[in-house]
Amino acid sequence: MEPNNQMHSVKTKFDSEDELQTKISRLVQLIKSSKHFVIFTGAGISTAANIPDFRGPGGLNSKGILGLKEHELDVIMPTYSHIVITHLLNNGIAKFVVTSNHDDLHVKSGCSTDQVAELFGNAYVERCLKCETLYRRNVVTPNLGRKCDNAVCGGRLVKTGVRFGGAVPEEPLAVATENAKKCDLALVLGSSMTVSPFCDLAAMAPNVAVVSIQSTPVDSSPNVLQLNATCDRIMKEMASAFGIVASEFVYRVPFFITARDDSTQQQNLRVSVHSRSNEPVNCVQSASVKLEGDKEIELEKVGLIFLATVATTSGAVKVDVTFQPEYKEEPRQYLVPVDGEPHMYTFEHRV
Repeated sequence: MEPNNQMHSVKTKFDSEDELQTKISRLVQLIKSSKHFVIFTGAGISTAANIPDFRGPGGLNSKGILGLKEHELDVIMPTYSHIVITHLLNNGIAKFVVTSNHDDLHVKSGCSTDQVAELFGNAYVERCLKCETLYRRNVVTPNLGRKCDNAVCGGRLVKTGVRFGGAVPEEPLAVATENAKKCDLALVLGSSMTVSPFCDLAAMAPNVAVVSIQSTPVDSSPNVLQLNATCDRIMKEMASAFGIVASEFVYRVPFFITARDDSTQQQNLRVSVHSRSNEPVNCVQSASVKLEGDKEIELEKVGLIFLATVATTSGAVKVDVTFQPEYKEEPRQYLVPVDGEPHMYTFEHRV
């Protein structure tokens, strides 16, 4: 996977190559000598994934969830920086991640949920207002009409992602604060360092390195190493310094196809393409059943699933699945037993 060194339309500043290399060497030394190295990520880390930052044109303050329509968020993949951060965590070099983002890209890149505090919630996590259960989803779910997975409870589900200026959830704040107190080196990637409590937590460390292409209020602080470069550029240098190979990233999402005999007086077969309980199957654009004689029956989108009832007596059925065009993946055909059981398949998208 290659880093994205795209330019931004907002006012930016970049270090000269010589100056940047000096700062990178200093950062590597700080990381190697640290005992509890914590990475703090702001909106700027995700701009390489085409998610707007907070204050740029069309930024998160100005429109939509993360500046995107909800169905677009599922096709956004982790950046090069996200992948390298996951390697730093897995290799024990970094101890924890605190993020102000709720785009789920750290978890999507393979980061354990125990290794990251999503300070302002997550667009992929729903909370039941009645029983308080949290549900982490593979896909973005609808905003309205969502009920708890526990039918006995039946409470209303809401997303945990906090709008700009909203209250910070207590649990991630507590975990982030615990790690900030132990932190002896904070690496801040893509943050304006103006949003509390995110900036306050990072500033608790005795040594702070800030990677940003914009000015921040802490640039002149004596304990701050300011690196004026893109996040991907700096993380490419970190990958080289610590022997990390950020190879091809494979995004995987499970989905299910169920075919069961739904006959009464006629021989009917009910076929559905669906995700796990209470999730839409967002990776799928359309699906159809192939019958004898090349007859094809399109499945209809009904709520969270694709569904069709067809007249057949077959012991297995061929189901053609077309994926969302943004993934640029070829359609697949699956031979599904007619046994009433949900058969799991995996959608894979390589970046």
